[in-house]
Amino acid sequence: MDKKEPRIKFPFSNQTIFAMVMNDEGRCKAFLEKIFPDRKVSEIKLSQNSFVEEDKGVRAEAEKMILNTPFHKSMRLDVLFEGDQSWYDIEFQSENTDDIPKRSRYYHSMIDTHILEPGEAYAKLQPCYVIFLCRFDLFGKGKAVYQFQHYDIKNRLLLGDESYTIVLNSKAEAGSIPKELEALFSYINEGKVNPGRDDFIDEVHQKVLELNGDEKLMGVMTLEMDRRMREDWAEERGRREGLVQGRQEGLDLGRQEGLAQGIEQGIRAFVLSDRKDGISESEIKGKLIEWFNLSEEDAEAYIKKFTE
Repeated sequence: MDKKEPRIKFPFSNQTIFAMVMNDEGRCKAFLEKIFPDRKVSEIKLSQNSFVEEDKGVRAEAEKMILNTPFHKSMRLDVLFEGDQSWYDIEFQSENTDDIPKRSRYYHSMIDTHILEPGEAYAKLQPCYVIFLCRFDLFGKGKAVYQFQHYDIKNRLLLGDESYTIVLNSKAEAGSIPKELEALFSYINEGKVNPGRDDFIDEVHQKVLELNGDEKLMGVMTLEMDRRMREDWAEERGRREGLVQGRQEGLDLGRQEGLAQGIEQGIRAFVLSDRKDGISESEIKGKLIEWFNLSEEDAEAYIKKFTE
């Protein structure tokens, strides 16, 4: 009898899981070769930092990124890496937020600032690709791949700034999907794997299973999902009741009623997991203080609550 596969709570189409799965040079290389099948990528180097700024709370580690979101305004690039004298940013997008073109513009500017050191010549700017992998058709044309460059529409001239934006549509019409992208789009849309069909998808799926089996990570992600759901509920409640300041008052109500419960679930998962791994009480306390913004007294109280 075949062994039943573990339940996947957060699939590859979850933005955080996507970023953690793709935080691997081999998988980034395989992904690029699917988008550019005629290009053989020889070397990939992941960026070690995704533009940390005080107010934007950007962290290289996806786990810390989640922990910071309840307390900080955050903006980060999902997966940034360098390959063959070019820079690539891969962004996963589940929903159409109506801001992707402007985000593309902003991401390109961020990456250029990252690439070029103060005082360096502009000629040292390398080609830059911002790639959006979408679960919807942003432009409604049924195409699988949309590619953009800066272009003189009057004289039909390329600007030549080597700035490229690519938008992938996993919901494309079957006849328009390149064979290299078929397995990827199918996995994103349905979460199903046909073992042996595509080595990249097989590896991605195994990493998704591994991450979903991490009790500590699942606790943190559940906390974040709970927070977002309660904020959405609170906003809708405020709208229905016709509050003048419905969004803010609703969000405040949702946080008061739900955030405490969600945070406690995340703390419990961390404490139990770390104790199981033999981590000392002082180390656990330090993590709780840093990651959950707790006082020393509250951290000690939670440890006592979940270990007695």
